[in-house]
Amino acid sequence: LGDTCLAGDQRAVATAFADLKAASASIGLELNMAKCELIPAAGLHSNIDRSLFPTDVSFKPKGEFELLGGPIGSQEFCNAHTQDRVTKATKLLSALGELPDPQVALLLLRHCASFGKLVFSTRVVPHRAHSAALHSFDTAVHECFESFMCCGVSAEEWTLATLSTKLSGLGLRSAEKHSPAAFLASRSACLSLCTKL
Repeated sequence: LGDTCLAGDQRAVATAFADLKAASASIGLELNMAKCELIPAAGLHSNIDRSLFPTDVSFKPKGEFELLGGPIGSQEFCNAHTQDRVTKATKLLSALGELPDPQVALLLLRHCASFGKLVFSTRVVPHRAHSAALHSFDTAVHECFESFMCCGVSAEEWTLATLSTKLSGLGLRSAEKHSPAAFLASRSACLSLCTKL
């Protein structure tokens, strides 16, 4: 089965959870308890009766969690979540910086290893919540470019490189600069659906 969310009063959620577990077992499925999380809406101010739930359900008292790949919680939690993606992408950027052919390296950087790596994060996380991680990613992209080009690039030259190719840039969009527009566009696109829910 895919991801499932149960929400409501703690007793209703506990009953629904037990029913789901029993119904799954009746058709030969079992819940992956390592992925089952109890997340109180009031965070640290909640008063959850843990005895209502199995002991192997993890408890997230701070109310910080990941939902469908996007972080929900404090700015620190959201920034750490994006930083984890940045750390993974940095390994690719380091390897890309060592390519001997700058033209091939630039194409791979533009289409496979730059802004596209974090576009999901920029769309689902408010831009202020992970600006430090986005800045570190932009710095890694800049360093990758300088590495395969075998030369330093000034701040002004790098600003030009981040412009689209239609504007005589290299199309290496800045994740930090584009994140406010990406988040607002995503939020606007789903506003009517959220209102209906």
